[in-house]
Parts: sequence; C-alpha cells; structure tokens
Amino acid sequence: GRLLSAQESKGEGEGVMEKEEERYLMRLAVNQQGIVSYKQGTEFGFTSSFFKRRVETGAWLRLHTGVYKVSGSPPTLEQREIAALLAAGDDAVLSHQTVARHHRLRYSEAEHRA
Repeated sequence: GRLLSAQESKGEGEGVMEKEEERYLMRLAVNQQGIVSYKQGTEFGFTSSFFKRRVETGAWLRLHTGVYKVSGSPPTLEQREIAALLAAGDDAVLSHQTVARHHRLRYSEAEHRA
C-alpha cells in the first residue's frame, strides 16, 4: 500500500492534545511497518527534541537522516523499503524487482536487458 500522510492517519474530528497526537504518530508508524519520518512527525507538531528523546531513550532507532524505526519491531525488507522511500523524499518510488515482488510477479533481470 501507499504511505499515509499525517492528516490521513489522524482522521477527522479527533482531539489535538499531545498524547493523542503521539497516538496518531504511532498509528502512522504501525501502518508503515514501524517506520516514521521527522517530516511526518512535524505534521503532528512534534519538534526535533521529541525525536532526540525517543532515540536517546532507545524507543526509536535512527535509520536515515530524518527516518526512524520503532524499537522492538522486527526488522523486515518492507521496513527498509519504506525507510528508503521516506529518506529519498516525496517523489521517490519503488521500481523493478521491488515492485514486481510487491505484486507477486516474477522478474528476471536478464529478460529486461535485451
């Protein structure tokens, strides 16, 4: 599936208290295999000190600049792909073998070189 924006993860008519905002951010992380970006967090109003605290306490692991993994979630290939997409920016896409795997298609590099 596609990555959700912070607004899509929040839904409409829900509260804006920080604890609720943190729940929305964690919901987004769950929807993204335990991965969340600094940019997404700032859409919820979180600051760099929030992210710094999460890393310092071991709650989150920094994977790339501005991309974090919730500690305790088992590492997966999908997490690496989501983290790479978030690190690369809004115009990033998956392609070739990665997309074929997501759609359960067979992909042969040799067939595509000809």
